[in-house]
Amino acid sequence: MSFDLYMFAGGYWSAKDTYLGEEPHGWQKEALLEAKSIIDEQKEKIGALNNQVRTLTCALNRESGDSQAGIMEKFKALSEECEGLKREVLILTERSNVLRNVLVTSSVAFAVFIRGIMVMRF
Repeated sequence: MSFDLYMFAGGYWSAKDTYLGEEPHGWQKEALLEAKSIIDEQKEKIGALNNQVRTLTCALNRESGDSQAGIMEKFKALSEECEGLKREVLILTERSNVLRNVLVTSSVAFAVFIRGIMVMRF
């Protein structure tokens, strides 16, 4: 028998182990053997599933490696198209600014012209 120390709020206390060192027998042994066989079966199933996951992951990586090249090509093409569209937007913005300035200037000139005609008549 051994003694273990357990901690509690104010300090330590010791308690005897309940382990008597006897081998299990009878229904206890059968229950332990049954549990051990279930655990072993589950370990085998887990190992098989892990192997299946590894196989599928490798296959997916191979497929995605091929498709990644295609994705990169599409990305490059789309980024070039995006750059072209950005240039077009800049050009159209500049044209819009120029046309607005021309419209404002011509409106002011027209107003001055009309004002001049009205002043000359009266």
